[in-house]
Amino acid sequence: MRRVRRIVGWSLLTLFLIFLAICTTGEIRQRILVHRAAALLSDIHSLRLHQSDWNDAQRFIATWGRWGHYDGACTSEDCLYVVTLHDLSIPVNNNVAEWPSRMTYFLSAFRLLPRQWGGGLRLMQATFLVQNGAIVRSGVSIDMSQSPFAKGAQPVCCGAELIISARSQASLGMPESWQEEQRSRHPDYTTWRPGGCTFCLMGRVTYADSIPVEEAVKLSDFQLSCATRWSSCLTLEELDPAAHSWHLYEAPWGDPPEKTTSQQMPVGCALPLYALGRDADRIVSVEALEDGVSLGKDAEGVEHESSRVRVIAGLKGASPWPIDSTQRVLSSGSPYYDKVRKPAHLVKTQRYFLMLGNEEAASQDHISLENCGVVGEDTASDREVRRGMAMDDQLKGFEPTVSLEGFARHRSQPWDR
Repeated sequence: MRRVRRIVGWSLLTLFLIFLAICTTGEIRQRILVHRAAALLSDIHSLRLHQSDWNDAQRFIATWGRWGHYDGACTSEDCLYVVTLHDLSIPVNNNVAEWPSRMTYFLSAFRLLPRQWGGGLRLMQATFLVQNGAIVRSGVSIDMSQSPFAKGAQPVCCGAELIISARSQASLGMPESWQEEQRSRHPDYTTWRPGGCTFCLMGRVTYADSIPVEEAVKLSDFQLSCATRWSSCLTLEELDPAAHSWHLYEAPWGDPPEKTTSQQMPVGCALPLYALGRDADRIVSVEALEDGVSLGKDAEGVEHESSRVRVIAGLKGASPWPIDSTQRVLSSGSPYYDKVRKPAHLVKTQRYFLMLGNEEAASQDHISLENCGVVGEDTASDREVRRGMAMDDQLKGFEPTVSLEGFARHRSQPWDR
């Protein structure tokens, strides 16, 4: 009997030591990953868009070549370089993140900190794009797993994911009506979240590459201590303090409440003119041939006006109409918080800028534009619009975008902006 107890005791001690070794290995591996991620974040923040050159890119590649990847050729003329750091639980194939197996997740779940079991840094990616010898785009994304044992953690199997990405883009694109409210508060960056992710809190921020470096760095100031402190982070705001002003989620997984505002509703577009000049895909100068005629309100209470205009010139991009042709413009009121504005009213003989996206077809005999699509043209507005146009560098090829699988170049969708 005594021998049996001795065998059982030694067996339990052995199992405990094995378990302790697994936890220690997991903790060491996680802290090495966090250390590398901090260095990568610092290096990507040190790049200066349109100032850092091919030599800076080569030094970056030399430092991170072990974890780096590019498709096709990587030259000073064109190179999208992506660095991927990941935990054992995230298999990566050619810099594309894949779903983990049960075994790999199990091997990475145990750590010395009980409230970090199953949590920690899972993935960090950093990217830059070189064109014509200069670094013109950069971005960084992070995937931090929330421990299911953390106090206040959501009841999600294997721990919820906190995912944030931040990337630069010369033009943010013309705002949809629901984006105008957001971008009136911060015209140089836009934020977005998905609606159907049941296992994650996700935030994406896209910022204009013309903003000051310090502001761009603040947007991706990831708190990597979330992976090493006693209990893992639970919200996007803990992982990235900049997310406090994004209001993507409410307490912490619900949709944010409907916004209301006490500020005066703008008569026209709430965005500054330079932002419209930067973000419009095409800008056309026109002269109104008649006063706008009211078409009344539609079933949703939105008012519309119609006016004929003469096309004077295309300022940015290709004009969808011939110069001196006559076109019909339908201007529509658009919502702003809980109110609806009147449409832009065109006045005969006055000149206007039409701010167009890429979605309007040139074959249309008319075009429908909301408040941000029609801007009065004068000396001051012309100066501001042209200042914004100079910020759009007209990138060759597609913009780098980000998804759950990582950074890539393809035709952007509305949710990519």
